[in-house]
Amino acid sequence: QRQEIVGQLVIHIASGSSYEEIDVALRVFSNLVQSPSSVQSLRMFLPFLTSLLENVQNFQTPHLRRLFLLLFTIGGDADDIMNGGSDEVQILINKFLAMQQIGVKQIGI
Repeated sequence: QRQEIVGQLVIHIASGSSYEEIDVALRVFSNLVQSPSSVQSLRMFLPFLTSLLENVQNFQTPHLRRLFLLLFTIGGDADDIMNGGSDEVQILINKFLAMQQIGVKQIGI
């Protein structure tokens, strides 16, 4: 059941239908990561969440910030075996910072 809920929230974020829909789904995740036990529970769903990185060019700046913070929080410490979310975000940010176009570079900033 948790997988279905996380999956549906990811679908709402990835859909890009409306600013409010994305905002609400990201806020749900943000509220969940306020509790350390919830962070641990969400780590098993990290692949779902990192799949959102494929759509970053379609997100508004506040949503990007919230998504990046979410992935860094769930991604764990550098010593953690499940820190893939943090690694992927860092790689993506560096990729966008290296781009020449200002609009794309802004994603990394």
